[in-house]
Amino acid sequence: MSNVQSSELFKIIGKNIKYYRKLYNLEKGKMTQEKLAELTDVSIALIGNLESEKIDQGISVFTLWKISKALEIPIENLFNGIERDYNFRRKYAMDNEKVILFMGRLVYEKGIQHLISAMPKILEGYHDAKLVICGKGGMQDELQEQVNAMGIGNKVYFAGYMKGKDVQKMYKAADISVFPSTYEPFGIVALEAMLSENPVVVSDIGGLNEIVQHRENGMKTYCGNPNSIADSILELLYDHKLCAEITKKAKNKVRNEYNWSKISQDTHFAYQKAICQSMAEKQKREIEQERAQKTKKAKNTENEITNLLSFKKRQAYA
Repeated sequence: MSNVQSSELFKIIGKNIKYYRKLYNLEKGKMTQEKLAELTDVSIALIGNLESEKIDQGISVFTLWKISKALEIPIENLFNGIERDYNFRRKYAMDNEKVILFMGRLVYEKGIQHLISAMPKILEGYHDAKLVICGKGGMQDELQEQVNAMGIGNKVYFAGYMKGKDVQKMYKAADISVFPSTYEPFGIVALEAMLSENPVVVSDIGGLNEIVQHRENGMKTYCGNPNSIADSILELLYDHKLCAEITKKAKNKVRNEYNWSKISQDTHFAYQKAICQSMAEKQKREIEQERAQKTKKAKNTENEITNLLSFKKRQAYA
């Protein structure tokens, strides 16, 4: 039987078992280490060592499958987070909290004020949620005042501007990325989130509205509507199957339709097409100009002949 034996992988699996066991406690009922061990026919010590990252022995894939069945999750979820930096994540949220991420400039057209307004309804439906706001801009003080006035300061974290590897770490740390823009011609950050296997929630306007199909590769909300934003986020927080399907389809869409190679090819094709159209139009104009000149010349010749005949006719009568 196939065994998993990488020490680094053990840590990832152990963290995920602990995470999903606690999540089970919150959403479905009590799931202690003892109960998980009993349901999967393994020792309590094995579960404890896995969760505390102290295991130093192989573990069968069949055992991991039984653990995933007991926690009611796909087995691949136990391997998630290979690129997730848990220590990085803990700077912004506790392990049991779901991270709702906003990445962008703190300006009115990005709609962050509407996402903040949606937080009370989100927290009412899912207490262990945390909004992490990454970015800077002219609205920061106003947004901070909004958060304080709503009394949700412990559930909203202003992380400031991020760049480089920290951006990718943040996408991996997040559970949902939200882009509630009131105006957005095209959203590169949304494509980055989709490529990072982060389910996205977007407004039903602009370029993102054309990229995202509702409940297919993301969730759409009514622009500027906090209730609509909250409903979509809550659905993703509770419907793990929908979340997984959306994530997979979104990543495939970005890879197939928005990779730089394809964009380059499409641009080259469009450029060549434009050149051909331009040349064809130029050739058409030249032909029309030549035809017009010939018509004009023929008309002038005809007039000259008519005038000459008229002149000779007058001379004959003179």
